[in-house]
Amino acid sequence: GPDDPRAWRVINSVECSEPFERYGWQWINIKLRGQSFLLHQIRKMLCVLMAVCRGLASPHFITTTLTTHYVDLPKAPAIGLVLQDQHFHTYNKTYGSDGVHEPLIWDEAEEEIQKFCDENIYDSIMKKEMADNVMLKWMSCQYYHDYQTYSLKHQANRIRI
Repeated sequence: GPDDPRAWRVINSVECSEPFERYGWQWINIKLRGQSFLLHQIRKMLCVLMAVCRGLASPHFITTTLTTHYVDLPKAPAIGLVLQDQHFHTYNKTYGSDGVHEPLIWDEAEEEIQKFCDENIYDSIMKKEMADNVMLKWMSCQYYHDYQTYSLKHQANRIRI
């Protein structure tokens, strides 16, 4: 449940790139770094971000989603969601210098990894989106979701039960 400390997550950083153009379309890259994420958590966070940016929800709606009350949120499409980096700071701190274990660090391969991602993963995602319009179709349906009052209606229904 939402009050269970095991359900709490820590987000260490969020980075959003400047818009860039590729294949005649504009794109942005959003990077989230955290300790772990719940199922669909990132997709729901991005849904709220897009709703606020498109004027479908007020910035105050973000505060509503951070309470322990249930808020029905659609999930943004998974296209473009990439687990790119795995960081093992705690493991490296605990075991990486104990003389038995090697630290898990990929700094030496960072340039090669980024090149592979750019040429294979990101390129594939962009071409898929351009062919199928997955995100565009999903965003056009968001006008039917009531971000402002849905959580209040749901809470009222739960009280009546």
